[in-house]
Amino acid sequence: MRLLVVRHGETPWNVENRVLGRTDVPLNERGRAQAAELARHLADERICAVFSSPSSRAFETAEAVAAGRGLTVVPDDRLLERDFGIYEGTPRGGEEYQAAKRQFFKRLPEGESYGDMFVRVGSFLEDLRSGALGEFGPDDTVLVATHGGVGRIVASLFQDMEDEEFASFVMANCEALEFEL
Repeated sequence: MRLLVVRHGETPWNVENRVLGRTDVPLNERGRAQAAELARHLADERICAVFSSPSSRAFETAEAVAAGRGLTVVPDDRLLERDFGIYEGTPRGGEEYQAAKRQFFKRLPEGESYGDMFVRVGSFLEDLRSGALGEFGPDDTVLVATHGGVGRIVASLFQDMEDEEFASFVMANCEALEFEL
């Protein structure tokens, strides 16, 4: 099965370069335009299912792709962004946040670790692979609309990454990564 992992469109907090995890910040106008462009770009893809983080920014991005295909977007909490705890809404370039971000398996204060994310994202992928989320064949394409942090986890499960590569991994808004599951 072909897996397309898509990061949501742009939000006001992305523009402000603020840490954005569980706060439900919607797409801005540019983000909606990015989602529409993504849908046009993927128009010829034979996508048979669309899953999404339940956050409005990811769900709206997923709906743009699903529209006109007769597909219902299926929300899944395991696709939520990392819980950044006390760092939520703070400047992304903040020294304290940047140091904490590189402690991959230590839980952020009042938040979660990347290890926590590996467990939940891995569980979603295993359910997708095993057929628990629907029967998909080797030629089927499934789209997952989610967040940059989840994209980082998925990418690291499919390719070796050094620590710094993992820490600095970035997906652009509405960027799609492709994997064989």
